[in-house]
Amino acid sequence: MKTIKLLPAILLAFSIFQSASAQSDKTQRNICIKTEKIKVSGTCDMDKQRTETAAYAVEEVKSAIWDMYSQTLVIIYSLF
Repeated sequence: MKTIKLLPAILLAFSIFQSASAQSDKTQRNICIKTEKIKVSGTCDMDKQRTETAAYAVEEVKSAIWDMYSQTLVIIYSLF
């Protein structure tokens, strides 16, 4: 009798944990979004502003961040 009462509790706990882990994977939701890292040379904040402005001029670009110290531009864009 104890096992009959314990079985629904175990099934309920299992289903809660499965739904929680299924919702934590956000990469499945952003199938049409890509991220690229590009090496871009520059030395000052004006180069940063010019680089990011030029990247944002492209219609599909959602985010463009240039890091002066690592000299990399991280672009997030959509495919459609």
